Amino acid sequence: MKNIFTTLIIIGLSIMPLSPLYASISSPCRDLQFVFIRGSGAAQNNSKEWQSFQSSVDTNMANANLSYEVTDLEYPAVGLDNLFILVDTVIGAGNVGDFADSVSAGTSNLVEYYQKTNSACPATKWVLFGYSQGAKVLAAALSKLDSRKVIYAATFGDPNLYLPEGAGLIPPACMGRDFSDYRVYVPNCRTSGGILGARNPYIPTEYSGKLGLWCNDSDLICGSSKNLFINSGHLEYHEYAGIPSATELAIRKVRSIFPEQFYIAEDPKLAAMDTAFLIDATGSMSEYIHRYKAEALRLASATIKNGGRIALYIYRDIATEKVSTIQLCDFSCTLSEFTLLLHGIVTFGGGDYPESLLSATLHAMNTLSWQVGATKSIIALTDAPYHNPDHDGTTLSRVIQRSLEIDPVNIYVITEEGLKDYYSELTELTGGRVFGFDEIPASTDYVLSRPIAILPQEYYYGLIGDIFLFDASMSYSLDDQVSHYDWDLDGDGIFEIQNHTATIEYTASQIGESFIVVRVVSENGTSSTMSAKMIINEVAPPQSNLLAPINLSVNEDSGSSFSLEWQNAPNAAYNLLVVDGVIIGLLPSHISNIDIQNLDLEDPHEFILSSVDSKYNLGGMSSVLFSAKIVNAIKVLGSSPATLGVPSSGYQ
Repeated sequence: MKNIFTTLIIIGLSIMPLSPLYASISSPCRDLQFVFIRGSGAAQNNSKEWQSFQSSVDTNMANANLSYEVTDLEYPAVGLDNLFILVDTVIGAGNVGDFADSVSAGTSNLVEYYQKTNSACPATKWVLFGYSQGAKVLAAALSKLDSRKVIYAATFGDPNLYLPEGAGLIPPACMGRDFSDYRVYVPNCRTSGGILGARNPYIPTEYSGKLGLWCNDSDLICGSSKNLFINSGHLEYHEYAGIPSATELAIRKVRSIFPEQFYIAEDPKLAAMDTAFLIDATGSMSEYIHRYKAEALRLASATIKNGGRIALYIYRDIATEKVSTIQLCDFSCTLSEFTLLLHGIVTFGGGDYPESLLSATLHAMNTLSWQVGATKSIIALTDAPYHNPDHDGTTLSRVIQRSLEIDPVNIYVITEEGLKDYYSELTELTGGRVFGFDEIPASTDYVLSRPIAILPQEYYYGLIGDIFLFDASMSYSLDDQVSHYDWDLDGDGIFEIQNHTATIEYTASQIGESFIVVRVVSENGTSSTMSAKMIINEVAPPQSNLLAPINLSVNEDSGSSFSLEWQNAPNAAYNLLVVDGVIIGLLPSHISNIDIQNLDLEDPHEFILSSVDSKYNLGGMSSVLFSAKIVNAIKVLGSSPATLGVPSSGYQ
């Protein structure tokens, strides 16, 4: 069990020694200072998150006439290797001190680095990212920095996340309402507080509009997962939806401060894209593949250069081939591999006129691991119509449905001029477009210049009569202005509201599941779509009855020993114990008191206890803050309580 917790909750590695930090600022002053604060147990300059940050900054700053430095903050980032199921009632709290000291050291180092840089280079502006333990460091330091010098800050997987809109039987966030202004990417609308309790207020008021929060789905640490065995999302912030997309947003903020310092590059920065090429390889396609190769390579090269991914498939007809669709390379494909495979495609066979495009398209959508947050496309090249239904039963409606489920995959078809009308339904209902063979260069330009469509949720949830707010205002166009927004309110491909603004209200009137789709149209006429599932029920689901432990109190036994007492929730199998921000472990439910040793009486200490059921789902949380200073103040007033429990503010 210890191994499970160290893997699934927070990666626990050895403690790094703390060396002197930035004794002096001897380098030339820079316009921008980008600082990353890594998570628990990560080695400096050697984590996936840091590498993602550094690469994303360099890519996004490529067309800026600004000097900058990218730094992975030096601090212990202590690994948490003391997570276990408790088997006796005494805890030695040495590792608790290590974690608290690590956060304190990181905070001091960040403030010191800022102060020394600011003293030598007062014009320098800052962009600050904090991941996991690093988010705690960032939060502790913000009030000690000059907010006017900070262009943007971001937190990822914050164990002290606070989103009040995610609380309740049907949270306002599930209807797109009452979002905290720092909420950027939190796909689970029921996310309300991190595993170490909610920090309320989450940010100092002077950072309003300057800080964004990212919390992946299935992240136990920031609270989108409530199961102790589900934490995969916490390890995925290096992927596009996390640090890369946050960096793009930060650089847009930088650009608004320094508009004259960004130039239009010959090869401009594009949004990350997942692009799958799907080529009809029957005999009649030989000429067209030859004509298309140069444009396919141009699109593939631009996609790879800007952090996107490419895949390549060929297909024929199920009726004449044993295997109709062949994956030549998935999204791990390099540009050199793609080039070699593209040039190696051999056309042969054929038979009846239509081919198995529907089956091939569905196969590509189902077999590829699409990148969350990236703009997704399938580019199909064919000179023939398609079977509907296909020989394996795949229908046009199923392909369109699957496209929407993947938020969506826009399907583009390059084909004979006489087939353009035939393909209009497939392309329009998936947010794509059809091009003729004589428009091959234009198809590449179109795909590359599309705006980026964004909805804040992957799903919305409510009851009949609820009023939803759909907001696509974070959408943007890279080299143009957004012209307008079109809205499809039920995912049927008909955009009931056109030439509209970025937000709409919608009153739920029908029970069931459907999709809300927004089409973002830029001034240059290009467009992209984004979809999200909408779930409407008649009545609210039953509320969880896994309540919090009650009557939690702490008693000082001696100068460094404390006893904790509580009353267990009726159906709790365990209680998760957290001391001073460190997850200590699980206590079986037959235990209702515990002694904790070796804590410094001079410091305030926070104790959190959360109910856990037999399937390791977290329930209600209780917390108590013990401060000897408060105890002594009461004693001075003539009272001498044996037990003092002071509730912490902001915990739910």
